[in-house]
Amino acid sequence: MATRSISIKILLLSLVIGKINLELKFKKRVTELFANLENISNKNYAVKQSDRLLELVHRYFRYVLKNGQPYIGDIRLTQSGFLKSDFKRGFIKISGEQYLSVQKLQFIWKDKTSIFLQV
Repeated sequence: MATRSISIKILLLSLVIGKINLELKFKKRVTELFANLENISNKNYAVKQSDRLLELVHRYFRYVLKNGQPYIGDIRLTQSGFLKSDFKRGFIKISGEQYLSVQKLQFIWKDKTSIFLQV
């Protein structure tokens, strides 16, 4: 019985250490993503910049971007809601963080949810 108790404690400790390790790696990647970015707040979008893109993209840019609008260089989003992992199961709560950089063309996403158990 003592061996089982020790095994459970080691397993729980491993899970906690693993979670801390992943969180530290995530924070390091986000820091690296936004390190040394050029300040582009003084740059503005011009409609003619999208002229050479695919027509579908060009139309989309004309719809969502205004001529003279300042550039968007990086984005940090948080989200929360529910996710359905299987047609036979209910919804589970989920939250997430997204970090995007236009300058380095990178995207980092982290979500938090309960464990998906296959039964």
